[in-house]
Amino acid sequence: MFGLRDNLEHISLQIDGFYDHLVRDLGVKRKWLEKVVILRRYLVKEELIPSSLNWGRCEKGTRKVAERLLKGDFPV
Repeated sequence: MFGLRDNLEHISLQIDGFYDHLVRDLGVKRKWLEKVVILRRYLVKEELIPSSLNWGRCEKGTRKVAERLLKGDFPV
């Protein structure tokens, strides 16, 4: 998603309502998608996300959870 957006910006293109399109196409709620994007902005490498991580622990305070995972200071 970030790569697509960055590539489009690089050639001066933009998708209006980018989130709206993703919500529609993926069939998810916008708030959930926004939180997933926040988590992935901080945790760029997939291996930083423990496979045992329960999404319910990330829903509230998503940015703080991501920052703690980056520091290795988040019990999973």
